[in-house]
This record gives sequence, C-alpha cells and structure tokens, in this order.
Amino acid sequence: MASHGDTRSEALENLDEAVALHTGEIGEPVTDADLRDLGLDPETVPDEPREPEAPWFSQ
Repeated sequence: MASHGDTRSEALENLDEAVALHTGEIGEPVTDADLRDLGLDPETVPDEPREPEAPWFSQ
C-alpha cells in the first residue's frame, strides 16, 4: 500500500486507507496460513509489532 496518488485527493484517499489498515479499522488479520503462504514460519514471527532497529549508519 502506498500513500501517494496522481492527485492530492487520490493521495489523501490512499493515506486514509493506509491508516485504517494500520489501526485495524479495515482488513483481515494475518493468519498462520497466510504467513506460511508467504514462506514464513509462524513460530518465528512475533505476535506484536516491534520497533524497527535503527540503521547502522545512524547509531
């Protein structure tokens, strides 16, 4: 999902959708089967989001 568009209106609509997906207002939760379909082991994927690590150049 990208929050940009050809017009300001389209970009704002895309941003609204991205926020709604992030907050869980729309969309379906990711299941273990979804993770397996993506080639990921559900046991290695944390249940809660975590803060990304800072890139090496900013430490």
